[in-house]
Amino acid sequence: MSLHDKKSLTTISLPEAVKRPGVGTLSVAGKELEFERNEQLVRLFGSAAMFNHGGGKFNDIDLSNALAKIRELPCVVIQPKYSVNSIKHQMLQNIGISASDGALIPHIADFIPDLLLIEKATPEDQEILVNGSRLKVQKGDERLAIKVFDIKHTSESNPSYCAEIAMYSLMLANWLESQPSLSKRFYVSANAYLWTLKKQGESSIDALENKIKRTPAECVSALIDDSEVTYLRYYLGAVRQFFEDVSRVIKVADISPDSWKSLDWHVVSSCSNCDWLGDKRHLGKAQHGCIDNARDSYCITSASDSGHLSLIPGITRGAKKTLELNSIFDASSLSTSMGHPALQQHTMLKKEAGILPAKTKAILDNQLDKDSSAVIASLAGYSNLQLFVSINFDASAGLLTGMSVSGLVTEYISGVSPTRFSAVPFIVDEKTLEAEWVALEGLLSQIADNIERAEQVLGKKDIKGQIHIWESYSQIWWECNLNCVNACR
Repeated sequence: MSLHDKKSLTTISLPEAVKRPGVGTLSVAGKELEFERNEQLVRLFGSAAMFNHGGGKFNDIDLSNALAKIRELPCVVIQPKYSVNSIKHQMLQNIGISASDGALIPHIADFIPDLLLIEKATPEDQEILVNGSRLKVQKGDERLAIKVFDIKHTSESNPSYCAEIAMYSLMLANWLESQPSLSKRFYVSANAYLWTLKKQGESSIDALENKIKRTPAECVSALIDDSEVTYLRYYLGAVRQFFEDVSRVIKVADISPDSWKSLDWHVVSSCSNCDWLGDKRHLGKAQHGCIDNARDSYCITSASDSGHLSLIPGITRGAKKTLELNSIFDASSLSTSMGHPALQQHTMLKKEAGILPAKTKAILDNQLDKDSSAVIASLAGYSNLQLFVSINFDASAGLLTGMSVSGLVTEYISGVSPTRFSAVPFIVDEKTLEAEWVALEGLLSQIADNIERAEQVLGKKDIKGQIHIWESYSQIWWECNLNCVNACR
């Protein structure tokens, strides 16, 4: 994010933003997807869809006017626009920003979510309050729920998209509070959604469009089924953090025009989408000159020229701070730090203490090297019981979605086939901690049952076992003596 528009960057001596090739193409594809889905909603909801279509596109509509004109429920409002700039100071105070920091926050532009779903309140719903907390909707509440949807040209949700929805929702709650006539009729629901491409090919909305008759409830159900829940309880706190970061950066910028250069920085994988990263490998040749002419203004080239510690893979921001507190300020110093006490003061550094200096030197010298003292660990020669545990994890929700366990028992006797345990699945039916624990408890119980069955098959207690956990990017083999696995029972 930049606090300046593109034209003003050069006038205040800031480096030019260098976007990756293809970003424009992705943006166009996203706009096309929004247009297609908006048209689909208009066909589905008919007169219950509120929109402004003209000039071959969907235009923004004023949210206060749209809410005042609602006559049918449920209904959808396409590209609603609302502003909190006139209540900026009160809004910032509501979410916990101090008056001094709030005074630094610049003009806040209008918010335009892709879609709002308006429907009757349900007892299990939660309302988002102006401070970002949530309150259960009471039975008999006659207000209407406003649920925020955002259309994304992506196969699945991610934390950045969920945080964006959290911003829309919390700002909408504050805007609604400033509209007395509307706040009596509506509330912002904590149930918000990302309409992604996840259900492409098996879309409930596509299937519903083929039906001759359909009810409004079916339309809402299909829309929600095609979307992903954003679990705002995890992301509403990020809104306050965002505004705190804005005020912090502005305080530094107010010191002098070049004060941004003194900001603490560190290159990690999450920097990949930054316009000031300066990774020429992913840029067109026409953009190389822009970076070469201002190498100290882009993080990759600046890190390379200065020997920044983030040049070394695996060095986290915390590890870097630990090294700097011990006067190891760059990669060159790290390459000669074998045995330095600083390498025992941080988890990552302690783990890599034996090889980190040599690894750093090899990177700086651009020479392959090897650790002659390294020992490659291997698994035991055999195991009587092998259990195969498969686990699927939803990173955006922070929850497991399903698990299964299978296995085999063998004594390695020629001509005797192993006794095999069929796969037993455990599905997390709902995205809640309670449902996750039910499935996990079932998995652990099944593992304990398999251990007991193995003991019965082999007729002995002292058996060796192995649990194989397969994951899409890594493979972990756990070698254990099953006498130590009583915790599973």
